[in-house]
Amino acid sequence: YLESAYETYARPELISSDPIQVPYRYEGRADREVAAFIAAGLSFGSVPSILKAADYALAPLGSAPAQRLMALSARERHEAARGFNHRWIFADDLEALFQMLGEALKEHGGLEPLFAAGMQPADEDVRPGLHALVEGLGAYLTSAQRARRGTRYFLSSAMGPGAAKRLHMFTRWMVRSGDVDLGLWDAAQPSQLIVPLDTHVGRIAQYLGLTKRKSAGLAMALDITRNLRRIDPHDPVRFDFAISRLGILGKCPHQRVIYRCKECAPFPVKRS
Repeated sequence: YLESAYETYARPELISSDPIQVPYRYEGRADREVAAFIAAGLSFGSVPSILKAADYALAPLGSAPAQRLMALSARERHEAARGFNHRWIFADDLEALFQMLGEALKEHGGLEPLFAAGMQPADEDVRPGLHALVEGLGAYLTSAQRARRGTRYFLSSAMGPGAAKRLHMFTRWMVRSGDVDLGLWDAAQPSQLIVPLDTHVGRIAQYLGLTKRKSAGLAMALDITRNLRRIDPHDPVRFDFAISRLGILGKCPHQRVIYRCKECAPFPVKRS
């Protein structure tokens, strides 16, 4: 069933239903990387609201956001972020994001070196690299900036009990190549990725028997990833985009509806 869903939904023409469409609007590697980090960081709420927020955030950066971020003065960053609001992320938080990304670009040429500083080939997963990335970006901010709720949303902890969905989604975009993902980074292998756990993936994974856990945190994300790794040890997270399409596109209802569910291949499987 998962292989069939992958063939059906993991196709470039369906990125219009996902925030990954945002970095594809740019040609340059660094531009795609920063656009992806911004879009992934804003990925909570409905897809239309996420895209609206990402468009607003990227509009002042023009067609070459990486170059623009490196060139912005403190005053220009303030002006570029003016009026921004996406749920609990406000202009000051976007300004801090511009500052982090601009400094990382100037010092390292991009975000991958920060991530790579924490990664070892033998690491079980990407959490050490994500920890290094978050700490490296946070080092460009003052303690007052880091204390803001909205700014902390861009600097989630990959080492805590939370699923850190937006960080793992960004890393999936960066590390995987082919089908829908960008494949810009070499500092980790697809086998080290953790599934980006959102409500759709968690719910459908329970239906499919990929997890028996009820709480959508790191433990559930690791459980789902381990079971997907049994199907594809080298690239377990390749199924993520397809599974999430089942929810986002309304193919899998939130509650069991017999006339729809009976047409689905896993229907006879006992659901939790």
